[in-house]
Amino acid sequence: VTGLLQAPTTFASLPEVLVEPLRLLGCGVAEDVVLFAKLCRSLLGLLRREAQLWEKPNVRAALCEILQGCLLPACSLLSCNPALSLELWEVLKLLPYDLRCSLYDFWLTGEAASASQQKANSASQGGSANGAAGSSLSGGAGPKERPRPPEVRKCEAEAAHGVKQLLKRISSERKELKQAAKKVAKFAHGNPLVVFDRLLNNAVAYDNQIAPLVECLALMPPLALDCGAFMIVKYLRSGRMGAGTKSAKFEGAVSEWFKNMATFVGAFYALHPEAELRGLLAYLVEKLNEGRTDELIILQELLARVGGSELVEQLTEEQIACFAGGEALRRESIGSLKQPPKKATRTALRDALLLPSTGLPLLTLCSQLRNNILFHGERGKEMKVVGYEYDSATGALLQLINFLGKQKEGYAMILPSFQKLCTSMRVEPQVAFLIARPLLKANLPLAWPDGAAAASSAADGAAAAGDKGEKPPSVGGTGGWCVSASGFRAQVRAVLPESVWESLSMDFYTVFWGLSLQDLEVPRAMYAAKISEFKKAISEKFRRDGARSKEVRAAEKKEEELSAELASQERAKQRTDKLLENLKGQFFDQLPVVTSYRERRAKGENDRDTKVWVVMQQTFLHACLLPRMLLTAEDALYCARLTFRLHEIETPSFSSLQCFDRIVKTVVPTVLCTTEREATHLGVFLAAFLEPLTRWLTSKALYRKEAEAKPGFKIRPFDPDSKMAEYKQFKAVYGQWHVKIVDTLMKCLRSSSKFEQRAGLNVLLKISKVFPTYQGAHAQLSERLDELSKKEGSGPPSDINTVAFGIKAQLEKRAKEMLDDPKDSKKAAEKKDGGKDSKEKAGEPPKEKSSDSSKGDAKAESSSGSKPEPLKEAKASGRAQATGSESPLGAPPKDKESGGKDGGGSRGGGRETDARGKDSKADKVEEKQAKRPRDTSRDGSRAPT
Repeated sequence: VTGLLQAPTTFASLPEVLVEPLRLLGCGVAEDVVLFAKLCRSLLGLLRREAQLWEKPNVRAALCEILQGCLLPACSLLSCNPALSLELWEVLKLLPYDLRCSLYDFWLTGEAASASQQKANSASQGGSANGAAGSSLSGGAGPKERPRPPEVRKCEAEAAHGVKQLLKRISSERKELKQAAKKVAKFAHGNPLVVFDRLLNNAVAYDNQIAPLVECLALMPPLALDCGAFMIVKYLRSGRMGAGTKSAKFEGAVSEWFKNMATFVGAFYALHPEAELRGLLAYLVEKLNEGRTDELIILQELLARVGGSELVEQLTEEQIACFAGGEALRRESIGSLKQPPKKATRTALRDALLLPSTGLPLLTLCSQLRNNILFHGERGKEMKVVGYEYDSATGALLQLINFLGKQKEGYAMILPSFQKLCTSMRVEPQVAFLIARPLLKANLPLAWPDGAAAASSAADGAAAAGDKGEKPPSVGGTGGWCVSASGFRAQVRAVLPESVWESLSMDFYTVFWGLSLQDLEVPRAMYAAKISEFKKAISEKFRRDGARSKEVRAAEKKEEELSAELASQERAKQRTDKLLENLKGQFFDQLPVVTSYRERRAKGENDRDTKVWVVMQQTFLHACLLPRMLLTAEDALYCARLTFRLHEIETPSFSSLQCFDRIVKTVVPTVLCTTEREATHLGVFLAAFLEPLTRWLTSKALYRKEAEAKPGFKIRPFDPDSKMAEYKQFKAVYGQWHVKIVDTLMKCLRSSSKFEQRAGLNVLLKISKVFPTYQGAHAQLSERLDELSKKEGSGPPSDINTVAFGIKAQLEKRAKEMLDDPKDSKKAAEKKDGGKDSKEKAGEPPKEKSSDSSKGDAKAESSSGSKPEPLKEAKASGRAQATGSESPLGAPPKDKESGGKDGGGSRGGGRETDARGKDSKADKVEEKQAKRPRDTSRDGSRAPT
């Protein structure tokens, strides 16, 4: 009937005029491509010029009806028309993402999205008002379900069959892949959802087809890529037709189809960074919020393949040492990606993650997931599965921090304050410092207290604004994370218990968590090796090509980058050295427990039972060393280096000897309750911790220069007149430490739990180049390793068999370098001397034979009932542990604490020596006068029996 349809005069009347005739026409609009194009351009003009009309429900409902009932079904009938596909995409890309997902779901199934699906789609928009647009598909705009036209179903079936036949002949040859990509793109112009459904089925079923399938997507149109992002999330939610994510063969393992899906997702977004990421990230946030850990592998694949932030599991010693360098050195030494992602790819992922609705939830959920796995997981789950899930959550968190931390400005915008992270978001303090590590390093003042005043005042305002939920002002461009700011310190004080600050200073705590390994040392040898390698490559390529080719220019650029980075690292280390030198007097010397101890001692009160230095060392271990050491291999090495740096710079009131003793007695036993990755980090720490100790053990001159000459090796830390631990005393104490470590490792290796066996092997693998030191321990460990290396049954060897066999081989190489046991050495010495020195015990200073007066003193003291030397492990060490003794060399006698004449005391069994190693005359006089029954002889020998 002519004249029945009036031409629309405004954009406001366009949807209402078009909806009725197009509802009757349906997918038949595909017969007239000109009409299809005009409809797309009319709707495009409506959305661009009259965007406010979208807020009207009737206009929104009419537009959705036109798209879902006419244009999208008609697109399936178009026979490979790229131009019309692009026209349709220009309209769809202006719609909210959640509405597009609802339209795609209706296009695929003919049913409107359910309420739960609409809620999930709306989550990707951050819960915005646009999520209400999806309701127009299921109410008010037409029937919720309508039969799909037969011609549409026929075209989809033909496209699915064509893709299936094509995938049967797919190969990895580049020429054939290019032709296959063209054919797949032809099918995807009109039926992208069907094509991706078939591609995903093949990808999850055959892992060797993932790379060729991704190559076939090289020519995909933008509409097909958007449909592909939707199909990935839909496939993940369906669980491969209900198959689930858990493996049916191995308990706790992720199923193979889910691993293949994660690999495909990473490869897909690496090739097409323009594809929509919000839906996938919203899916990950939703699943992690439910406490699931399987989806972490998808996040890890995205960060590794798309962001270039790969987590290397097994690191060599050289690669671990590279952590002290900058990004360029790490990239050249540790980077394992053959083809790093392009800058546009990394930028697209970073822009999608640096949002309050994606990046911050993922950071906090990965942090909370660690505790959720330990305390709220399934009961009866195997420990290996629990450890694997815990390590996966930690690994994903590290990848996320490394990737987002490179863009410090945007990272600071999404990160809340330290106090809010720890209180409102239930993040552990050590994890909060780990999350903020990029910002802490950027805000570290050049020198405390001189250069911190300006940064402190600005950072105080930023910290206060962060607590109120306001946008913090920029402090150096990275927010209020300056560790010297009073506002930041107030937040730290509010989070930690008040008792911590009695035996730990705020200066040391903030410096400990603010510094990193790059601030303490510079791997000059590694920089020199890499620069020399590039120079050699440049000369060879220049000689071969005769000109500055592209490869030569790339090598020159890398060489310049490494040289500039080396100079920057040197400057950073100099600033750190100056900082530590300025602040070392404020770390421990002004603590309340130290001040009160000195006051009581000045009054002559008996303070033997206070154990001040024991409390200090335990607080240092529990608040600083232990939490950070287990996070990463870099942090483990940092903890060891900083501990010895405190010894080297002669930090006042810091007893290195007491600290080393507490580390062996407190840190080493934690191997029994660590995961595999944490055990590896513990091994890295112990390797760096034992290396200088073994050097001192094998060189008396080196010990006197690097250990005995430092105030940290005083037998009584707070006594200015205390004697220093001599070389023989150190050997005895080292023997005690050695026994403790061997006993702990043997307990792991002899355990019936495979979990503890793996932890012990991981620690022993890292320290095998420096430990054990003695032949007896080597024989003991080798015997057990030989038992573990034998496989059970006829199957292939297990991971425990392989690792045990490798460690045993490494120990065999070092067998000739190991020392004889102290007992054997003692017997040999006694036999050689004819039994003259049988009175001397292992680990005691030698008896002074040249002084008759010293012999008389020894006899007098022995006849008066002198107690055994506390260095003797069998009695003194046990007595010290029973009474909570603070010194590995023994506790000081009470009468010396109460103001006796012998200021140094001989309870430690050592002699006071001057710079030339001779006994001081003043000490000889004092020792002659102080002949109390509780004191041993001046030369430290035991009384004869």
